[in-house]
Amino acid sequence: FIMLFIITATTLVNAQHIYVESGKSSTLFDYRNSNGVASLSNLQATSRDFMEIGYSNKLIGDKSHISIGFNYAGYGAVNSDLSNYMAWDLNYAGATLGIDFTIISYRKLQLYYYAGVTSKRFVDGYQTVNNKVFNMEGNEDFDKTMTSARHGIGLSHPISENLSFYVQYMTGKSQDILDGDDILKIRNSNLSFGLFIDISRQEENKNEEKENNN
Repeated sequence: FIMLFIITATTLVNAQHIYVESGKSSTLFDYRNSNGVASLSNLQATSRDFMEIGYSNKLIGDKSHISIGFNYAGYGAVNSDLSNYMAWDLNYAGATLGIDFTIISYRKLQLYYYAGVTSKRFVDGYQTVNNKVFNMEGNEDFDKTMTSARHGIGLSHPISENLSFYVQYMTGKSQDILDGDDILKIRNSNLSFGLFIDISRQEENKNEEKENNN
């Protein structure tokens, strides 16, 4: 937590870019018993919304960045067993630390790779079993901090001198969130769209205007 605070403070002070994005996340619960056998084979992935806002700074040259973002995301799953209906609808908020670097540049279009680690805290959520709905607040399996790794690729293209548009696809998997012998990991993949604002150029333009006025 100390290291995350230091990195966050440094990034905010020296931030050169601000980004904001939102999209859809497809979630699948990977539940296995103590022997490693999938016990809920009928679980199906569900789609949830997510959003993120953050800051980034150059890491090495102009083609790599380090970033920290703050996000809010939904996770869920549905059991397709006809005899019993079960569904989970969970919401988490947290922070992401990541790096990205450009793989290919073609004119103004850039293809980049991203990898990061996310730490999230349970906000609220419900489990539905047949016709009964249960509040998951205080549930020892879900009402906790969840850490996950994610990576993927994206495409960015400038709209103006200070603004770029990007689309990216990410996949990730959490650590085991159960305390007992059973294993539960949350896998997710998401497609998002976002805007990348270059605030360093805006500051340079302001400084140039001041010098011209003087």
